Amino acid sequence: MRRFAMGAGLALLAGCTIEPGTAVPQSVLVQADRLTVRMNDGWPCSGFRDETTETATGWSGTLQGCPSPYRYNVVLNDDTNPVRIVIEEFLTALGGEDILQMRAVVTIDGPEGRQYVFASPN
Repeated sequence: MRRFAMGAGLALLAGCTIEPGTAVPQSVLVQADRLTVRMNDGWPCSGFRDETTETATGWSGTLQGCPSPYRYNVVLNDDTNPVRIVIEEFLTALGGEDILQMRAVVTIDGPEGRQYVFASPN
């Protein structure tokens, strides 16, 4: 009976796993040259900024490293908040330009036409 209960418990746990390709975006981190997306199953995916992915407002492409392809679009916020500009200039002068997250809106196209929209920093 005890073996049966353990087997039933393992079968139940196996049924709770997420199938590849069913993960959904949970959070984003936007840096100057990359987008990192953390999926709800812990899987990290990346979208890289280069001359082939740049757009007039940011960059877009297909996330790499994901079990399924997800299209993404990064729209950079060119907000001219004076306090942020002063802080950015100060950090850049000290060599810490990567300390502040870039301000952007990220849209990720998921399965079945669903879109996930994130504002960074969250």
